[in-house]
Amino acid sequence: MLVQDSARVKAYVIRRSCDGIDCALQLLELETQDVRIEDLLLMPSGQYVVAVAGGRMCHTHFGDDTQGLAQTEHTSNRWLECSSSAANNLVASLRVGNVAIYRDAGNRPLLHAYRPTDATVQDVVLVGETDADLLVVAVGDRHVVTRRVHDEDDEELHVVLADPDGERDSAIQLGKPRFLARSHAFSRVVVTPDDQYVVATSGTGKHAETLVFDLTHGALIDRIAGAMVSGSDPEGELPGVSAVSPNGMHYAFRTGSGALALRDMEAQTSCLIRPASAGNHVLAGFSADGTLLVESREDNRDLGVYSRILAYDPSSATVTALTSAPARGAGRGFHLAGAPMRPVVDEHTGEPLGIPWALAKQDNTYFAVQPKQKAALLSLSDAALLSRDDPRLWAVDSAYDAAHDVRSIELVRITARLYGTELSFEDDNGPKWFDEHGNLVAPELEIAGSRPVCIATGTPGSWARVCGGFGRPPSELPNGGIKL
Repeated sequence: MLVQDSARVKAYVIRRSCDGIDCALQLLELETQDVRIEDLLLMPSGQYVVAVAGGRMCHTHFGDDTQGLAQTEHTSNRWLECSSSAANNLVASLRVGNVAIYRDAGNRPLLHAYRPTDATVQDVVLVGETDADLLVVAVGDRHVVTRRVHDEDDEELHVVLADPDGERDSAIQLGKPRFLARSHAFSRVVVTPDDQYVVATSGTGKHAETLVFDLTHGALIDRIAGAMVSGSDPEGELPGVSAVSPNGMHYAFRTGSGALALRDMEAQTSCLIRPASAGNHVLAGFSADGTLLVESREDNRDLGVYSRILAYDPSSATVTALTSAPARGAGRGFHLAGAPMRPVVDEHTGEPLGIPWALAKQDNTYFAVQPKQKAALLSLSDAALLSRDDPRLWAVDSAYDAAHDVRSIELVRITARLYGTELSFEDDNGPKWFDEHGNLVAPELEIAGSRPVCIATGTPGSWARVCGGFGRPPSELPNGGIKL
């Protein structure tokens, strides 16, 4: 987890899972010889940080430095190694490995792939001058999907090979974008697991349609009326939630009337889950255990309009409520905020518990919700969720102390445990260690001022962003990533 505040960068790098208080934690401060770091990304492998500093591409390697650091705080400085590559801004990372996508500093900035290794750096141009206007809209394991905007309701989609070593596994050549489609503005684009398909929604409301492309051949193989709705912002998805099922074979979509359905991409058949008369399904996406989480906006004659969260089990074709209708005068219900990245398992057997749960938000308060139980209040205030490869749900919580003009940032971990036939939830302020006096302490950063800070978490397919309003133009996507 990297935290950037103006020219200073400090980082907590958590390199292995925590078990109770047994954690490996390293606190690093990146050094650049007084050159300001403008963008940064933690690679999904957790081994490299890539940054734009002083207009050049830079990186640093963590290696296996944290082995044996359990129950200790380890602080050190780390120098960024900068290449000769002139860079304007970082865009994103691929979902696997150590490949970062960036734009160079030319008159028409081109997309590059930058992969640091132990011995050298691979830097490959992904598009030529004629395709400099292609904007990245979705990221896969080896490919990125780009769009060319003709006007506010007329766009093209192209797929670009972004892995410098990926030509042997792809029908697409480096530097040669492959055209996919031209349609209305695309509101959501997803690359399925293993880069098998690209699923894209264009248009809005009753005019929305979703297209599926076979990435091997770039061919359109399916087209239906309806829209993917797996995020509250255009393009982005909720943490731990995806429009596409974990096996990559189905996606959830909302029909023009507001009904909810599943689409089988191989069979090209649809299955209705809930009719529009049951509610307006504003959000729907799969969690890691294959459960489809749904936020439904419903209208009750006595209660008015409110939102509740549901869970659909595809194996049994059953819908279970995770939250109930609110009592009269008790607010407008719950909103879906995220889910753990891995199924919850029994601590002793390692077997999945089979009880769905999700993170919900009501006003400015967070809850953990599960079937047939009261929502559990969590001690989160201004949280950004982290998509970690862990059955526990992690968040970065932030609080601003106006009296001292300081923003404190801490890592919070939410653990679900089986208690009888239901889940109990514990939220604590992340990994801890014993200091030299034997006191149990937890990592916390304090940053002067109230300005927003940016966090790079190593989430597969992370988007880079302009941090803190430093006067630079926005990156490809206005909403990609986490800002506190």
